[in-house]
Amino acid sequence: MRERLASIEAKYWLMFAGLVILAGAIVFAVVTSQDSSAEATPSTTEPTTTTTGDLDTSTTIPGVDVEVVIDESIEPAVETVVGLDGSDERRSVGRSVTSDGVASDFIIGEVVVEVPDEAALGALRERTDIEVVDFEPPEDREPDEGIDVLVRAIDLTSVNLKEASWLIDVVEPALSGEYKVDSEQTAATGVILGRLWNDTGYPVSFNHVPIGHDVDEGKLLEALQSQLNAFEWPYIKSTAPQGIGLDTAWQMLDFHGKSPNRVRVLVIDNGFIKNGEFPENAKIRKGEWGPDNDWLCTNDTPCPYHGTQVALTVAGMHDNLWGTAGVAGPWVQLVVMPTQGGTWSTMRKAKEVIREENIDIVNMSFGMETTTSVSATRRRYDKTFRWARNRHDVVAFASAGNEGIDVDSTSGPYFPCASKEVICVGGMGVDTTEVHGSSNYGTEANQNSVEIYGPFCTYVFVDPGGPNPDVQQGCGTSYSSPFVAGVAALLRVADPSISPEDIEETLFETAHLGGLGSPASGHLRRVDAHMAVARALGVVWTPPTVSIETESGNFPVEEVFSLSGSAESYVGEPLPLTWWSNIDGELNSVPSLTPIGASLSPGDHLIQATSVDRRGLASVAAINITIDNEPPIVTILNPVDGASIYEGSALHLVAYTHDPDIFVNEALPDENVIWKIINTANDTVVWEADGHDLTTAVNPGTYLITVEGTDIHGTSVGDSVNISVLPLEPGWVPPTATIVEPPNDLDLGVGGNSVTVDLRVIAKGVDGNNIAGTRIKWTATADNGYSFDICTGTNFPGSGGGGGGFGILTDCKETEADFGLAPGAVGRTVWSVKATAVDNQGVEVEAIRRIEVTFATG
Repeated sequence: MRERLASIEAKYWLMFAGLVILAGAIVFAVVTSQDSSAEATPSTTEPTTTTTGDLDTSTTIPGVDVEVVIDESIEPAVETVVGLDGSDERRSVGRSVTSDGVASDFIIGEVVVEVPDEAALGALRERTDIEVVDFEPPEDREPDEGIDVLVRAIDLTSVNLKEASWLIDVVEPALSGEYKVDSEQTAATGVILGRLWNDTGYPVSFNHVPIGHDVDEGKLLEALQSQLNAFEWPYIKSTAPQGIGLDTAWQMLDFHGKSPNRVRVLVIDNGFIKNGEFPENAKIRKGEWGPDNDWLCTNDTPCPYHGTQVALTVAGMHDNLWGTAGVAGPWVQLVVMPTQGGTWSTMRKAKEVIREENIDIVNMSFGMETTTSVSATRRRYDKTFRWARNRHDVVAFASAGNEGIDVDSTSGPYFPCASKEVICVGGMGVDTTEVHGSSNYGTEANQNSVEIYGPFCTYVFVDPGGPNPDVQQGCGTSYSSPFVAGVAALLRVADPSISPEDIEETLFETAHLGGLGSPASGHLRRVDAHMAVARALGVVWTPPTVSIETESGNFPVEEVFSLSGSAESYVGEPLPLTWWSNIDGELNSVPSLTPIGASLSPGDHLIQATSVDRRGLASVAAINITIDNEPPIVTILNPVDGASIYEGSALHLVAYTHDPDIFVNEALPDENVIWKIINTANDTVVWEADGHDLTTAVNPGTYLITVEGTDIHGTSVGDSVNISVLPLEPGWVPPTATIVEPPNDLDLGVGGNSVTVDLRVIAKGVDGNNIAGTRIKWTATADNGYSFDICTGTNFPGSGGGGGGFGILTDCKETEADFGLAPGAVGRTVWSVKATAVDNQGVEVEAIRRIEVTFATG
């Protein structure tokens, strides 16, 4: 027999004493390519200043796309780390955040420099802005490699942010926008790094502090820069449309103590290059690491590292800020094997490896279509993998192909997909349950068709053979197959004794059904990692537990009320809470892991805290809280009830208010204090205004004066008085009284002692003449009712004077008084200071001033 390669679409034919199929292979994969960024080099363009240490901070630097800003709200994952030698000395950690949200933590004041030789190391020691604290000894480095040196800044007390911006732009020209740092010392560390880079051209890096998260915390930090947390990737996240639930499957295994278990997976493919994403114990059999895949993939597309991408789909390491997150990464003992050219040698070698390596799971992301010797070809595959299943408990998986066709109605079956001993896997589209347009699919419900579907697109390395850890979207059933194979591996992690038959049954019976869209029919299974692993563990995923720490009861109304609680998933993962009130509705639009502050309206509240886990299961806890709103206090200080004034005289309105729910005796806002003057003869409102201290005038008559104060929660309280406005006798003019001192609404922020205030009034009688100071009286009345006389003129009616004799006259036109807190008052007193004058006709006129005393202690 003689094997002849035609092309990726051609068949392998052999004519010898009849028509017999030899073998062929087609790799099914479509991988998006992306150029890696060029490495930054030291800038040769100086900013428009004399030196980097003397930049003009008043202008921006032309050509610099980075702006370093201090943002104290960002915090590193840890504040300090141990000393360089492991001592108790602590070294501070800083954080930087790029404009696209990528955060980095590093030790403040320390950078790592790679120098080419000992001479350069000596030159580094001569610098005055740094000190060399450590470097690689000869026995830890290759003779021809540079020397890594740890240096520490001498002075981090100040930093020029313009210089920092320029230097960061020099080091990382791909950066743009705001480069946030948590402190000036962190920015200064960037300056040291940039100066070394710019001055020497040597590679310089921060002394980074890695951030690690356990699986049960719901985070795996990988290298997809737009979303580092793999738990949020659409084909992993339980609540995403595909509902695969890898996140919770991983958590269940960890929660039930399955982390030490291992499963041996064999990936048969081409183009294996080992990098840091492979498990440490990964081995290659029957070949060597490094040779590129010489196959062509779908549509004759080159895919030199196809095997690497496929292997890491199932076995990529977790939580390392590098590459992707393999479906069974932490639990896989990976064995890879290059294809051996023809199906004969490939299967022969595969059996040898399965036997010697005690393999559990096999994945083949390749296939072929044949139209001749179908039964014999099927027999060969069936025999091989029946042997693997019966003798070594192996479960095998293969990709369905990427031509977008029905495998059950083509001119020839696809192998190994069409073998009844191999589980054939098709692909769902991106973030949807429908079959991807390029994925092959099935229309018959038998073991030779497509039996289950996984994601068609996953994240794969941008450059598996280079230093770039970033990932991009890779598409093809080449990734669907190892994905489902990885779920099968998780079942053996959950139950090491599970049989191949039970693995297949568990995958199929726990799968989602339907949703694949037209034209797929036959088997309509979509892999469900969560339910499959749960069945293998023999557990039921229960709703979260929710507890509310805030106690039920009655509480005074506050501007912000604290609601505190916690929730955990079945596997102990902390879950955020959403809070709701039957009165105020939703209290936080974004679920929170920490207590929230809520402005609760007065009333009887049913407060609910709801938590939803990664599978969408919800739990609710509730408490009853009554928010009591103490009504405001509203009192008319002037005029007094039953007062009389003459027409044309000023009607002075003074109110005292406070809201006891907010601060001690805090007044209501002026706009919430509404006055009305009502003519009692016809019940008509003749005047309306808002404020605490107002002046107006009304015609003769009888009036009801009302004031209503409303607090911020809508509770209103009012007060009222009745007054009379008298007509003037013929020849009389309106009497007037004008307080010259103090000014109106005087606010005295006093300490422990009272404050002396000067008082002066000018008054005129109905005859238009000035009223003598001996006919004037001053009084002060506090908001709590306490009052005292300040000064009473000798001839003021009722004073006991009379103006006769040779006694000393008391003139109250000008006087003074001490004002502090009224007896019994706390924090605030509003004084109404009134000057009353009586003219020779016995007509009384008055003026009033409002004096507020706050924060006095005695």
